[in-house]
Amino acid sequence: MLHEFTLRVYYCDTDQMGIVYYANYIKWFEMARTELLRDAGWSYFNCEEDGYLLPVVSADCKYHKSAKYDDLIKICTQVDVHSRTKIKFSHTVYNQNDEKLATGNVVLGCLSLQGKILAVPDKLRDLCRIYI
Repeated sequence: MLHEFTLRVYYCDTDQMGIVYYANYIKWFEMARTELLRDAGWSYFNCEEDGYLLPVVSADCKYHKSAKYDDLIKICTQVDVHSRTKIKFSHTVYNQNDEKLATGNVVLGCLSLQGKILAVPDKLRDLCRIYI
């Protein structure tokens, strides 16, 4: 099952040519990931309350086609428990015509509030299995 997050491209997201600035895709991946966790029932806020931090350890994005000002964007996300201590989120970005604009992956590690590497908590693994 894919998680879907929709947003509109605002003027502030674009360059002078009305094309989305490339770094905004990484920001959108963060937004989609945050909403996926919230929809699954364990927001970043809850995660930190329970003593876990989820830092980004890698991120990549491949651009297929430009997004433009006022486009309605859909970000589809899948989750993979990448290893004992990491979770991988795979994102695909589409415009309102279902044209693929970008694909990317973000891998999160798992740390204690004191910065010690931890295994991904079972609660998070179980929640993310919804979107595998």
